[in-house]
Formats: sequence, C-alpha cells, structure tokens
Amino acid sequence: MEPQGDLFESFTLRQLQDHLGADFEVILTNNRGTVVSVDRNRTPARARVSRIFNFADSETIRQLGLFISGGGRLPAVVKSFIHERAPALTPRRGGGACLRTKGAVYDLGPIAAKVWRRYFSGPLKTRIMWGKHPNPRPKRARRRSIRYGTYDRDRDLVTIHPALDCARVPVEFVEYVVYHEMLHKIVPPKVSADGAVRFHTREFKALERLFEGYDMLMKWQQENIWKSLASAPVRKSG
Repeated sequence: MEPQGDLFESFTLRQLQDHLGADFEVILTNNRGTVVSVDRNRTPARARVSRIFNFADSETIRQLGLFISGGGRLPAVVKSFIHERAPALTPRRGGGACLRTKGAVYDLGPIAAKVWRRYFSGPLKTRIMWGKHPNPRPKRARRRSIRYGTYDRDRDLVTIHPALDCARVPVEFVEYVVYHEMLHKIVPPKVSADGAVRFHTREFKALERLFEGYDMLMKWQQENIWKSLASAPVRKSG
C-alpha cells in the first residue's frame, strides 16, 4: 500500500526550506501542467512545487532545491522522478473493486476490447469504467469544457466521462475517446527543462490522428458535442 502524500507534506516542505533558506517561500500544489515554478520577482521568492515530491527521496529533493535556487536546466534525477510520477497528478477516482462498464447506452467493455484489438497489440489488461455523474449545473451556467476521459498509469485504469453515455453521441466518438486515453498508456508524458509536463506530445498527436475517421470525428465534435451533451439526461451514479 502506497503511503498517503499528506503524511509527508511537512517533511517535504522542511527539506526544501532547509535547502533554500529564508530567501524562498515554498508552496505545494496539485498543478498538472507545471510541477515546479519559481517567481523571483517578490520577497521572499516563491517556489510552487507539485505534491508528487512528497514521495521523492532526499537526493531528488536536494537536486530540486538546487534547481529552484540557481535556475538552469532541470536536473536529470528530478526530471526522471517527474516522468515516473506524473500520472499521480490524475485525480484518483473509481478505486473500488467493482468497475461500472455498462452504461444506459454504451458498454465500455466490448468497446475497449474492440479498440485495443484494432490499434494495439497483446492482450487487453487495461481496466475501464464510466466515471461518476457530477452535480447538475444550474440552468443558466455558462458552457464549459469537460474532460472526456482520464488515464491513471499507476492503476492502469481508463475512466470515461458519463456524459458520453448518450444516444446522441455516436459510438465512434466514444471509441475515439477510449483510444485517446489508451494512447496515454503507450506514450508517456515528457518533462521540459523548466518542469512543465506535456501529456499530448508530438508523438502522441501523430498517433492520435491514426484513429479511423479522426478528421470527421473532430468536425462532429466541434459542431455537435455541446448540443448532444446538453440534451443528455442527468442520471444519478449508483
């Protein structure tokens, strides 16, 4: 069982503060896109550091402190750690033993098997499930984007947004979303020299376009997705 990050949070902060001294203020964040950033245009300077470093060893923390205090390129040991831990930034949901694959319209089990068989190799081991329905939005709420799905590398689990379990959303689009999330299993994120994590790399985007009917589905998404989701019934998760 992996220890909980909050048990080590104060230890991580203390280690970084010991390396940085009073010239820096350290704030731990849950930022997915940038795991470390430094603002030196204030007194004391401020370093915003992802909570994934709660699980780092002392040498990684020391190298991180050197990077924060001196700038330059991200040390290799820190970059390697971020690369390994980046999936932990994905919210952990649906961790129970029972994964709900069958929705009111679509069953993700056979969809995942079909996608994997067509585009990948070897036996399908990745688990998949429908996510939980969020609380209904107020009627006058502004339109906002949604994340169609997530991939948790630590648990090898794809979670699909339940709003896609709708008859007005074509099955081909659901298949594409499943394919997109499975690509995250095949193509790991990359970490830039300044600590930014890129999940949709050039390689990822090239492979994404190999999905059959990709251009047509992107056109459908642009023209129809919000009309389809707005008409989808709101169901309680159970």
